[in-house]
Amino acid sequence: MLYNFDKNTLINGDNIHGLSLIEGLVTYDFILIDPPYRTENKTFIYNDRLQKLQWIKHIKERMVKAHGLLKEDGAIAIHIDDKEYASLRMIMDEVFGEENYVNTFILKRATKNLNNQFSKVASLNRAFEFLVVYKKSDQFYYKNPYKDSSDKRKEGYWTSFKSNADRPTMRYPIDGLMIHEGQWKWSKERGLRALENYKEYESQHEELYSLKDYWEAYKQVYQSKTGNELEFVRRHKNSAQYWVTPSDRVLMDTNMMEYYINDNSGKKKYGFDTVKNLDTIKKIISIFTEKDSKILDFYAGSGTTGHAVMELNAEDSGNRQFTLMTNNENQICSNICKPRLDEVAKKHNETFQYIVIG
Repeated sequence: MLYNFDKNTLINGDNIHGLSLIEGLVTYDFILIDPPYRTENKTFIYNDRLQKLQWIKHIKERMVKAHGLLKEDGAIAIHIDDKEYASLRMIMDEVFGEENYVNTFILKRATKNLNNQFSKVASLNRAFEFLVVYKKSDQFYYKNPYKDSSDKRKEGYWTSFKSNADRPTMRYPIDGLMIHEGQWKWSKERGLRALENYKEYESQHEELYSLKDYWEAYKQVYQSKTGNELEFVRRHKNSAQYWVTPSDRVLMDTNMMEYYINDNSGKKKYGFDTVKNLDTIKKIISIFTEKDSKILDFYAGSGTTGHAVMELNAEDSGNRQFTLMTNNENQICSNICKPRLDEVAKKHNETFQYIVIG
């Protein structure tokens, strides 16, 4: 039977067979997966007890298929902890190419203070997990690599104009202040221009405007007139400062420790402890995709990726599509994943096809 994968899809069955089923029929903008960490934990609802060589073979076989399912500008992001991080990187370097490694993000993990009961502590609690990212080719780029600014950044603030680098050509007087080691952050031309900007504000506008209001009112006029950004430098006691301009969003880095990777209420909601945090998965998807992207998750578990896709579509009127795959070990697909997706789809007026494979 030939299926149409230009729609949301949940596949109940072994993911190696699911990946074979969709080969040649569809390609994806983003693959997000949460494979077994090989923790050997016997209480997990899914099998996380593969031996080392079994695990490597299992992952590599699926990464080869995943590589063929990615669009040229696509990327794959893989959740893992420190136990098999090195092994995963080795597999991915072999399958995707070392040159196509992009980043490793760190995400916060809830910890239990089990070591408090011991007088001698042999290891510390793991406080984070990794998200390893590889691209298909050099056509990849981040679609939305920004995060909300801190309250301080939204208002703008003064900070030191001095840099720890040491270029003599970047030392010049700032309102009579001279440094003899280190350097200023900006070139002489840019720094002195910013100093004059602040002096003009101070002498002519300070009584009427806060610096933020003045910057917002005049930045476009100034740029169209001079071709430069409206920037400010001032002497402050025995130092110099520059003003960091307000911004609602800032460029991310790979530290995502403000995002918890697990949903602490997952046990109560879905019957097991390893449910991924919905808001975190939404953020990850938004970083890598656009409103019409196709997303694949072939270790779908409780279905958080599909839930996140439908919620994002509801929030921004997007048309993202997901393909999820999970086996039915302990009825995780039929009793947890599918009912969850049914409920979310009904809420957001979405649909998905359900395919059971042997």
